[in-house]
Amino acid sequence: MVFRSILALAAFAACASAQEELTVPPGYVKLDTVAKVQIFAKSDKMIGPASKTEFVSKIREIYKAYNEIYHLDIQYVQVGTVESTFKRLERQRVDLVLFETEADRDDWFLKAGLKGSVAHVDRYRNAVGHALTDGVIGKEAYVSLWRTFSHVFVWHHFYFGAPTWLDHGLAEYYAWQNKHVVRPGDFTAFQLMMSRLKENKDKGTETPLDQLLLKDAQVFGEQQIDESWVLVHFLMTEWKATFDDVWRMIGSQQSAAFDGAAGVVTDSRRFVKYQLERAFGGAEGLQTAWTFHRDALLKSATLPGKFKGTVRPVGDATGFMYLDFRSNAPDTRLDPAGAIPTDSLTTGSFAYSGPWPGPVTVTAAIGDGKGKWSKEYPVQDGRTDKKGTPVNWKDVKVPVGTSGRVMRITVRWEVDGGGVYQVSGVRDVVKARPK
Repeated sequence: MVFRSILALAAFAACASAQEELTVPPGYVKLDTVAKVQIFAKSDKMIGPASKTEFVSKIREIYKAYNEIYHLDIQYVQVGTVESTFKRLERQRVDLVLFETEADRDDWFLKAGLKGSVAHVDRYRNAVGHALTDGVIGKEAYVSLWRTFSHVFVWHHFYFGAPTWLDHGLAEYYAWQNKHVVRPGDFTAFQLMMSRLKENKDKGTETPLDQLLLKDAQVFGEQQIDESWVLVHFLMTEWKATFDDVWRMIGSQQSAAFDGAAGVVTDSRRFVKYQLERAFGGAEGLQTAWTFHRDALLKSATLPGKFKGTVRPVGDATGFMYLDFRSNAPDTRLDPAGAIPTDSLTTGSFAYSGPWPGPVTVTAAIGDGKGKWSKEYPVQDGRTDKKGTPVNWKDVKVPVGTSGRVMRITVRWEVDGGGVYQVSGVRDVVKARPK
């Protein structure tokens, strides 16, 4: 059987109630399960035993590779929850549904108010549709599956998704550089992509990178996908350290996002643009590097560069928002009982990375160690900085009382024209008795 898919990521806002009801079509049976991927078809005889074994084996290989790339076994963080906490939740499943015809697949998505072959439902529970048209598993099937699952799993890795160019560029990169595609040049789709790149070069109609990096999915066409592939291929094969830095920064940023999804998405685009241009000495330097790599790809008879390994997990990131403080210098004044200091002095700092200004508010709360917290006391308010300027405070007095055991510092950063980010930390309150 040959798999055909038309990839279009579903908009969250459109037909929300229908998205929540999107399930496997009635009567379809489960063929197999590969980790978090459940494979369904109209009947268990839709794929012959030998073909089914091979197909499931390759799905397992794809999942294993993407688990290393996107860290699918690591629980994700639900941002923007109550009291500045970030709840860790388990990954939800991905339903891979095999259809006999493209019409069956399209009808399934349209009934849910969607178009395409991938639906992001509740951000993490996904439905993937593929249409079968004849009796042989063709090599094109695995190009499509590598591409499609990259689109799916990047949304498992990043809560708000990757910038559009990175999402599409990675999908194309892994579609053509994987263990199932030995010679990309043998594929008509790859040849057409290279022809389009050459044609746009010759006509002078390429998208400038400073525009490509900021485009959203609604204005992303075939040309922009091709150009994104060139950029990702360049970063993955020649500037992997820079790619890893950007990857971790996006993860750290999104795990600290507190409110304003649209603003956070905008921030991700311009934040990555800023970081990449800074790495190459400006927009012109990045454009020149991209142009040189595009020319090298067009001249090469084979696809240069090897399949690259994984980047480090989001949890390793310390770049976007970093908080450090202590509460171990209590005031010497005593409470009426003459035993325990009633105030504590906190000293700390907060650093963030980004080219945009915005007010920063730092507050402290005192807890009894059992989940009960005091009101928020101001530590610093209304400060505006940019480009990673640290925010510092020293010996700020916070009422502790007799029951205070821990101090929580919360930093809230409201980016001008963007999202809202928040990070919290908890430390023990050291209560020293007077000598």
